[in-house]
Amino acid sequence: MYCHHCGKYINEHAIEAKSSSYSLTDESNENTTVQYVCPQCGHLIKSNLDNSEIKSLSRASHAQMQRSRNLFASGMGFAVIGVIIFVIATIFFILARKPSNQFKLTLCAELYISIILAVICLCFIVLGVVNLVKSFIKKRCYTKLLDDINDGIFVQ
Repeated sequence: MYCHHCGKYINEHAIEAKSSSYSLTDESNENTTVQYVCPQCGHLIKSNLDNSEIKSLSRASHAQMQRSRNLFASGMGFAVIGVIIFVIATIFFILARKPSNQFKLTLCAELYISIILAVICLCFIVLGVVNLVKSFIKKRCYTKLLDDINDGIFVQ
């Protein structure tokens, strides 16, 4: 189920597997509808959406697509900064091999700086890759949702 206000996906099967909503009331029958509260915005999520709620869900999906584009841009930014820091760390590593020591690696300030920059580079690249993966997953999910809405086959 998707929240028609903010577009957040709620997995009702996982919620019902933890504790069944039908066992909470004594008066449940086949006509009982279960509504969930969106954890992100606090609105009620129901299953049979009318036209205005589907349009609202479409707007929320477009907003989520924009958020995924922003997440992609920040991931690429982190990855590029990580690559730049890697180049600087490589330069400092090369500088640590001094010609006065027959180009052997010595414990000096350049080596320590290159190690610190390599750790920072690794953090930036990992953060960038995580943001990129989250962006692709979110974009794929909401592209599929918008395709279903446009084709008229979306059922919640």
